[in-house]
Amino acid sequence: MIRHRVLEILSRTLPVCISLLLSLGACLSDRAASNGQQRARAGSAPIRITVVGTNDIHGWVAPHRWKLRSGLTLEQGGISTFAGYLAILRADNPAGTLLVDAGDLFQGTLVSNLTEGAVVVDAYNYLGYQASAIGNHEFDYGPEGPISVALAPGSDPFGALKQRMRQADFPLLAANIYDAGTGERPQWLGNDGTTIVERKGLKIGILGLITPTTPQTTNPINVSSLRFGSLIPEALSAAKNLRSNGADLIIAIVHVGGKCTRYDNPRDLSSCDAANGELFEMLQGLPPRTFDAVVAGHSHQVMGHFVNEMPVIETWGLGRYFGVIELSVSPRQCWRTGRKSNRWFPSVSGGKKSPKAVSPRKWRSSAKESSSPPRFGGDRSSAIDVWISSWLLRWRRWRPKRIESWVCALSRSSSATTRRRPRSATC
Repeated sequence: MIRHRVLEILSRTLPVCISLLLSLGACLSDRAASNGQQRARAGSAPIRITVVGTNDIHGWVAPHRWKLRSGLTLEQGGISTFAGYLAILRADNPAGTLLVDAGDLFQGTLVSNLTEGAVVVDAYNYLGYQASAIGNHEFDYGPEGPISVALAPGSDPFGALKQRMRQADFPLLAANIYDAGTGERPQWLGNDGTTIVERKGLKIGILGLITPTTPQTTNPINVSSLRFGSLIPEALSAAKNLRSNGADLIIAIVHVGGKCTRYDNPRDLSSCDAANGELFEMLQGLPPRTFDAVVAGHSHQVMGHFVNEMPVIETWGLGRYFGVIELSVSPRQCWRTGRKSNRWFPSVSGGKKSPKAVSPRKWRSSAKESSSPPRFGGDRSSAIDVWISSWLLRWRRWRPKRIESWVCALSRSSSATTRRRPRSATC
């Protein structure tokens, strides 16, 4: 009864964090043949992958609190509240949930600064993150200890960050960081900016990127020995390496942000600042569908849009919000991009019926019976249809000896192939 109630609350909440429900059909590459037996048992049933993304937490492991004139205290966000939502998402897709962060874990709260980010990494270890991008503020602490700038002879400008990397049970990724002197990858990073995890027999590649403007957005002394490579060539190279290593899907976690002011149509970029955003410049400069999903950060803006046929989410961050992308991978509905390519692109089957809006409650109830999210009729030109809903990290209202909680619901449904206005309900 409680779990049913929480699922209902999850599917009807304020528009603060964008959840993309993608109807993707993607075929498995030749290099994934070793997982054939497991996939064969599933037949043609879509494989559902849930990507949960956070960004720019900036040390906010505790909730935000405000005290009103009446004496009431409002509480929003925090790791413990997010852990509850995450547990429900994982219960809804036990073997197919992926948790990633787009960077700027540290710098911003007293508890984070006093521990040089250790409290954040402890929390992320507990939540079970698969990977995080390195953000520009990860370099703010400089050497270990109270001095945040590497001015003393022999001091290590990356001392605090190295400690957090050793502490983390997950990799911190940025494929475009190089030693300015040698041009090589710094050994202390411990990886090439990518990692591969497995979910439901699928190899999922994760690559991280950091904004090349990092020297202008952290203390430049701490990063003077580093070079931050251009985003487009680094993204292409990292994605190619992941494909060559057998990745069936690629998730990009990028500390590079964008900005949009409208979210009612995820394919409408007219409200987005595409001319001045690093994220748009990168994604529009890549071949379509280079990534299967993108979790972005840095600009602290909400995004839930398709850019160059790639679904992108970003939130305001600060531990208050999170985003979700649902991927449905159909092994039998696919086509190849080229004769020698091992890259499979999504497709959907055509249909004569018009696309219909899908309510959150209907999807949540159907998810118990099927691993596939709602699908719409369409053709290859509209290979991905999308439904958007919004989730709010829990608000609480406290009174002496009494706790009251409320949720204001707003859900939006839309399809890439219909002009019907989305339905919404508010309280």
